[in-house]
Amino acid sequence: MEPVSFFATMMISRLLAPVVTDGWKKITNADAKEEEKRIKRSKDELASKLMLQRESHKDRLEEAEKAHELSMKMWEQKTYYERCWPLRNPFEMQICQPISDDKSYFGDNIIVPCRIISALKDNDHPYARTINGNLSSFIVNYYPTNSVHAVVSEIGAWKDEVPSNDASVNYLYAGLKKQPVMVVSPTLINDGKTFIFKVWSWGLGEELNYPAGFEFGRLELKPLFLKATYEETLKMVNLAKELGQTPKFFSPKLQHNISIIKEIQDKELEGEAKERLLSFLSGAPEIDEKVKEIMERNVSGIFCCMAGMYADAYHLLEYKTIPKLPSILHKIPGVEYMLPSLKAYYYELLNKMEEIENDKLFISRIYLDVADAFSKLNFSFANRESIIEPFATKALGLYIKNEREDEDEEDLTHLSVIRHIIKADSDLQDAEIVKDANEVLKRVKIEKVC
Repeated sequence: MEPVSFFATMMISRLLAPVVTDGWKKITNADAKEEEKRIKRSKDELASKLMLQRESHKDRLEEAEKAHELSMKMWEQKTYYERCWPLRNPFEMQICQPISDDKSYFGDNIIVPCRIISALKDNDHPYARTINGNLSSFIVNYYPTNSVHAVVSEIGAWKDEVPSNDASVNYLYAGLKKQPVMVVSPTLINDGKTFIFKVWSWGLGEELNYPAGFEFGRLELKPLFLKATYEETLKMVNLAKELGQTPKFFSPKLQHNISIIKEIQDKELEGEAKERLLSFLSGAPEIDEKVKEIMERNVSGIFCCMAGMYADAYHLLEYKTIPKLPSILHKIPGVEYMLPSLKAYYYELLNKMEEIENDKLFISRIYLDVADAFSKLNFSFANRESIIEPFATKALGLYIKNEREDEDEEDLTHLSVIRHIIKADSDLQDAEIVKDANEVLKRVKIEKVC
């Protein structure tokens, strides 16, 4: 029977332990034997202790309930993380904190970085690894987390086994809601020949039932491929001339390309006829690697532009931080493919900023900064004037409106009217922003305002 006695003693001791530890110790610091003697001497004291034990039980029950609730939350969190959370890093570490509380450097604004996540995995497309690598470098170089354009980069964090679909983004939102986030989730169609740029985003403290998604645009890879193939084929022709070789020196596939280009040049084809012949260009061993490199670089540039556009809007609207992307456009390959979107985006962004910002001089300077950035792009494009003039006109119009509140805003939307106003006022002519605008206009061969 001893084993049974031993088991009973252990059980009672185990059950009594929390009572003694959590309840009876509140009365006295005496050891257990002295406590038993007191209980025997006083029924009243025993009743008091029993009452205290009941209170202790209530307290401990509440603690048990809290512990159980916490355990359930941890289990739910673990299950969510293992089965639903699409990123490699645990979501409990994902709170975007202010980058610094150093007001001597950042002023009154405590900047909370936004987060950019790519759902493009390295094995999704032959270009994916390079795209992610270039996008990561772009964010690190131009939007570091310890700067006034702070971005937390989650490029390469998407789990390989998790699909980059709408459901995964919804799971992601459950863990990152109310934090400023953009998710780029490109969909590939036509056997990987077309990128559909799908984007989801939600703002700082924003309450949504589901993440807000939209299609940013589509990119057909074939036109980029044909352009790169055309240019690289011409380079090989020039190389052959330098080496004193004939086209027969090259592979049959490259000879095929050369014959097509020669046909276009000899007949001086343009328009649809030229485009149709160019569509017959194909890969060739001499240029395949270089064409792939050009394609990867240009597509990466489009991803970089998207990231910069989002980050610029977030920081401008939240903290009045001057946009960064326009000043570095000349460093981004493939930016010519983004020019229409860039123009429309920044023009609309600054229009929205006008609605919430009373400082006209501040907004006018940003308009001119964007115009200046576009004017410095190191390649020629036919619509340069149509891109730059609206920003310069807005900049000067806002400046004049700030100086002359009685001016008709309708008139200030026309550069010809602005020229007339400035030429008639020597004070306006001497303004720094007018001089800067003249430099921009001169650079793109648009008539100066004075």
